[in-house]
Amino acid sequence: MIEYLNKYLIFYINTNFFVALAVLCLHLSSEILLGSNNYEVSIFIFFATILTYNFQRLVIIQKGIDNKKGSWIRKNKKIIYFLSILSLIITFFLFLNFKFQTQIVIIFCGIISFLYPFLLRSIPYLKIFIISIVWTLISLTLLVIENELFIDQNIYYLHMSRFCFVFAITIPFDIRDILIDFKNIKTIPVVFGEKRSKYISAIFLFLNQLILLKLYLLKFISDEMFYGTIILLCFTTVLIMQSKSNRKDIYFSFGVESTSVLMYIILFFSSCIV
Repeated sequence: MIEYLNKYLIFYINTNFFVALAVLCLHLSSEILLGSNNYEVSIFIFFATILTYNFQRLVIIQKGIDNKKGSWIRKNKKIIYFLSILSLIITFFLFLNFKFQTQIVIIFCGIISFLYPFLLRSIPYLKIFIISIVWTLISLTLLVIENELFIDQNIYYLHMSRFCFVFAITIPFDIRDILIDFKNIKTIPVVFGEKRSKYISAIFLFLNQLILLKLYLLKFISDEMFYGTIILLCFTTVLIMQSKSNRKDIYFSFGVESTSVLMYIILFFSSCIV
């Protein structure tokens, strides 16, 4: 039974379903915070994430990176190609229905994502900023633009908060990849080491909470939501501090990634109490 669940979880992670769920949950969290939803944007985000990450993984393994995940992808290329083509078809038709401004943001993120494994990934320190900016644009900005929401200081604070959160939870993944990145890429863990990188991650997580406190004082988020984010802060901090380069990939790809899912769960139940 445990072996079966482990195989299912590996499939779920390696096909990038879970990272797609994580980005989707960040978007759904934005819907709750902004009091506005858009099902087409939600579906687009889920399948666009699968398409993007599958494409990048296929490119990276062609470069000869050899690890368990790379071996799994090589053995299951047909599944990856099928999911990628399906995702491409779905996202293409959804893209055609979006407003022009939304399409511009999507095209920008698409170009960055396409160039990432070829050119941008190797530029020192750029990797984490690309991920943080793209995830913020996809999980928050798309909804604001497509639903034509009024842009005030709360929207700006929310973007800053999202950027800091994604930045914080990305560092543990760089800790995981430190031995791979050491030869080719200058990431925060490569330059500052594992211990200092954890502190940097914690600082950005704390900045995220300070911004949420500001939104709470502005009465943009409720008491229940703010207290819920403190629980998320504590849980995420523990995961970050326990990150080590010798930990199994599942700790990061499922454990750390699940913080985005937890954010949505906390905000969902908090909104039900209000």
